[in-house]
Amino acid sequence: MSAAYPPPLARAMRAVLQDLNAVAPRQAALPSLVRAFCLRPGKLLRPRLLRAAHAAAGGRGTPPALWQLAAALELTHSFALIHDDLVDQAQVRRGGRALPGLLDEAYPGQGRELALITGDWLYTAALRLAFTATRALPNSDPLFNLWLAGAQATAAGELGELLASAPCPLPSVRRILALYDQKTGQYTFVLPLVMGVLSAGGGEYDLKAIEAAGLCLGRAFQIRNDLADFRSGRDEDIRQGRPTLLAARLLAAAKPRERP
Repeated sequence: MSAAYPPPLARAMRAVLQDLNAVAPRQAALPSLVRAFCLRPGKLLRPRLLRAAHAAAGGRGTPPALWQLAAALELTHSFALIHDDLVDQAQVRRGGRALPGLLDEAYPGQGRELALITGDWLYTAALRLAFTATRALPNSDPLFNLWLAGAQATAAGELGELLASAPCPLPSVRRILALYDQKTGQYTFVLPLVMGVLSAGGGEYDLKAIEAAGLCLGRAFQIRNDLADFRSGRDEDIRQGRPTLLAARLLAAAKPRERP
């Protein structure tokens, strides 16, 4: 279920996004479109899990630095969505047009290029914000290193998925689950949960157990998402030959003459 951004989180994101005005001082359409895209209502899983884990580990309230860290996670997510839509040539995102299409309307013939560079800008802005936020929280070095590792794992998962897509043979179920762990589990569940605990000073907690739980949640989320796409009739992963558990199960159940 989609939800609007809480005001403190929206403010932290807008504080970063306003810097786009200086990047494109005479191009008001670009900053406006990017800001509206990044602040579209969404599931807000990462900020919710970050704050919940912080509270569960004894953190009091939500300090400004934690809102900044949540904003860095969401800006990174926007970057990932933009690049995903470029790779998949998707037209719709979060109930509206994907950013490449929006930018192509405003700047005909330049939408894909502008979206690509905008995504890069968002990622570097999120990186700077994450560094600033972690300096003001307990366990600052482990927090920032964890953020970097999570971002790198996500990119590795996306690369692995593309390299394992058709016409390559479908990888094993174990390899597909490992890709789920990289591209979804680490970044959507493990990262906010562990960061939430560390940001409350909770070094005494079993972080390996929290990571294992996060990976299980990531697999469940990805499988549910794959099934929802398949049932909707708009499963681009199947059409593009992406490695999914659903594809592996369908292939295993198919008769020899039905297999590609």
